[in-house]
Amino acid sequence: MNPLMPFFSPPDWSELAAELQGKPWQTQQKLMIELAKALPAWPEDWQSEDYRIAGCEVPVYLVRQPGMGVIPWAAWSPSKVVCGQLRLLQSYDHFLSPRQHTVDNLLAAFEIVGMSRRLPDSRRHGLQSVLSAVLADEG
Repeated sequence: MNPLMPFFSPPDWSELAAELQGKPWQTQQKLMIELAKALPAWPEDWQSEDYRIAGCEVPVYLVRQPGMGVIPWAAWSPSKVVCGQLRLLQSYDHFLSPRQHTVDNLLAAFEIVGMSRRLPDSRRHGLQSVLSAVLADEG
């Protein structure tokens, strides 16, 4: 198995949503960190400006590799919480049909699991930047 496969194979959305829904904010944040820690090391080659997404407070890197796994994109941040939130978005992306792929639909994942109202505007804008880049590459 390719050692990079985990980046392109998100957790199951139904299981993840069930684990997050109705939980206190601290518990949700801890799970985001655990999602990030479950990943192997992000390749140094992918930590360049070529892959960095503009509009994020912390570095976020996006790589597209169609055929690598169940979804064609992977994103990573050295911030464990942000990295976990990116995994949440990947999971929801895989759950939705391609026709449902919009920034707003994907960001709805945070509403579904009850994290939306505690998501800072700056984080929401950064995640929108990532999703806009993902969707631009799909079109």
